[in-house]
Amino acid sequence: MTNLESKFQLNNNMLTGRVPTQLGHLTALHRRFALNSNSLTGPIPSQLGQLTALTSTFHLCCNSFTGTVPTELGQLTSLQDGFYLFDNMGQGEGLTGGLPSELGSLTALTANFHVCCSSLSGSIPSELGRLTNLQENFMLFDNSFTGNLPSELGQLTALTSKFHVCCNSFTGQLPSQLGQLTNLEEVMYLDENHFTGPIPTDLGALTNLEASLYLHQNSFTGTIPTQLGLLEKMKESLSLSFNQLTGPIPSELGKLTRMTHFMHLNDNSLSGELPSELGRLTSMTSWFYVFNNELCGRVPPQVKALADGTTGKIPPAAAWPNWALDTGNHLNISCDALDQPTNPASSSSGVSQATLAAIFIALSVCVVLSAAGYAIRQSKLQASSSYSQEETERMSKMFESAGRSGGRSTSREREPPSSLEALENELGQLENSSGSGVSRRPLASSNLAAVV
Repeated sequence: MTNLESKFQLNNNMLTGRVPTQLGHLTALHRRFALNSNSLTGPIPSQLGQLTALTSTFHLCCNSFTGTVPTELGQLTSLQDGFYLFDNMGQGEGLTGGLPSELGSLTALTANFHVCCSSLSGSIPSELGRLTNLQENFMLFDNSFTGNLPSELGQLTALTSKFHVCCNSFTGQLPSQLGQLTNLEEVMYLDENHFTGPIPTDLGALTNLEASLYLHQNSFTGTIPTQLGLLEKMKESLSLSFNQLTGPIPSELGKLTRMTHFMHLNDNSLSGELPSELGRLTSMTSWFYVFNNELCGRVPPQVKALADGTTGKIPPAAAWPNWALDTGNHLNISCDALDQPTNPASSSSGVSQATLAAIFIALSVCVVLSAAGYAIRQSKLQASSSYSQEETERMSKMFESAGRSGGRSTSREREPPSSLEALENELGQLENSSGSGVSRRPLASSNLAAVV
């Protein structure tokens, strides 16, 4: 078997146990070495680095290998079409440790550097920037890599397909050299890391990008670069959500008119008003999220009509809910320029505002009436108080006069009342006879002291 020259393929065979080290003796093998999609365990034998004639595929993915990646695999310098170590978690701990810098010697590789979905950690060796012939799929996602993303990765200028390093723990600023990947056509996924600092304006140079740019769930700060509006070929998605971005939403994003899936700008600290140019995104069939920011002002009619499904390709049944725009912001969702918004949530928002306006008017009327009533009552109380004091003095003089006449009363001089109730009656008769029409109030105890 040591003279085997073409293929060694045992993939998809439910094989278990460890890989024999003797397979390293297949030094004449030049096309394909494939043990993928089994249940192999243990370490990857370093002896596999002796397969130096191999030009096609080295495929060990979808197993349960453990331990570190052998540095000897960097000796596969003739390999052109695929270095696959992904998905080696299985039921165990998976591959651990870092990527050997020796893998930067795989300079003949033109497609598929796949080292994802394992438990690899540590920093990315800058030597990977030497893979300058790689055209398809640079994949390091879903590991535990840390540290800065090497600026040398900007040298992978032949790359046309995926640049995928999401779901790791990279830190530091995103290298501006990634803007040199100007041949990249499919996707750039940098999401779910810990990148800080501004989004490089150089990413606007990725003008051949036709699918998606994902930068969400990092810690980017600063403003959204206006240069992202230059990515006019992008047809799927732009995701900048869950960062710490500030400032206004650039009107230039309205140039991304070919985008069909979504634009996510939510959960940042963006401020200002929504630019009306976003209403040009009429090809989107999914969501435009800007909630949980600090946006304010009126939603432009162009954007609201798009959100209601009245323009573009978004069907009314899938119209954007108001919370996609307004939650956490201070936007006027009702949008006065729209006479009859088709979004039920928008209509209910308008009714709510009308109800609040009616309540405000009613409360204002109540306040005015209460103030007027208070002024009238005060006037009457002052008049009544003066009247009561005058009548008290007159009654006192009358009682003194009645006492001097021997306690006898005539039609003009009566006996003093024997009780407070009687005194009240006397005052009532005097009031009726005077015809003054002034409202009377009960006598205070201090006024009665002169009588008793």
